[in-house]
Amino acid sequence: MHKEEIIQIHRILYILAEYMKRKNLIKTLEEYESSDTRPFHVNKSKEEHLVAIFLLSKGLLQNLLENDGVINTDEVMITIHAINNLLSKKMRNIRETFKEQARRSNHRRNF
Repeated sequence: MHKEEIIQIHRILYILAEYMKRKNLIKTLEEYESSDTRPFHVNKSKEEHLVAIFLLSKGLLQNLLENDGVINTDEVMITIHAINNLLSKKMRNIRETFKEQARRSNHRRNF
């Protein structure tokens, strides 16, 4: 994967984590929060973003686990729904961008 794609995944997970914090679905993401790489740190290396994704994913999963090690399915479903909404919005934005680029490209060809 390209660095930009890795950063995009990091950004989506980061938005999801912030959403889950606001909804009180997660308590803390200590390991991730103690790291110094965030999605908006585009100057960080691809590897640093991959480590951040790992820490963020690990923290999200740990927060979804109940004390006895069983996954809380209600929280998982809420999380899946949130991810679906985020990805749907992102895909709509991508489609609109491509349509706009195609429109501009066709407009330039007519001149």
